Amino acid sequence: MSPTQEEAGQNVELIPFDEPRDLTRHERGLLDFLIAPLNCAELDELVARAKGVGYCSCGCPSVTLASDAQPLSAELMSHLRGDDQALPLEIRAEEDESTGRQLEVTLHVLEGELIELEIWGAEADGELVTELPSLEHLSYCRGH
Repeated sequence: MSPTQEEAGQNVELIPFDEPRDLTRHERGLLDFLIAPLNCAELDELVARAKGVGYCSCGCPSVTLASDAQPLSAELMSHLRGDDQALPLEIRAEEDESTGRQLEVTLHVLEGELIELEIWGAEADGELVTELPSLEHLSYCRGH
């Protein structure tokens, strides 16, 4: 039995893989979905060269990321966020209600570097979501 979302959120650690790995087609599809509305060549390149470097200890399908592309500049990060703050960039999508669960997908970018593709949610019974969501059920929602 998988843990509930509440149980999974306690004592979470990001655990490195022994070796960086290529992203799965599904992970790459989620990233492409998230960044497409931003129409930013620098972010496209960062994502295109991303590798999976770790995972979350809670059992969710989140993956920590690294890219050997040039980091985004502070100015570009501000432009993508739509402000002039030195804050992380969070690009989010949510799963629609037709699936019977609550799920969020977030790409975290900190100081111009990809940090994590976070997939966090719960089934209707409170069980942690442990598989990647289908793109057809996601809606883009800009987050900062």
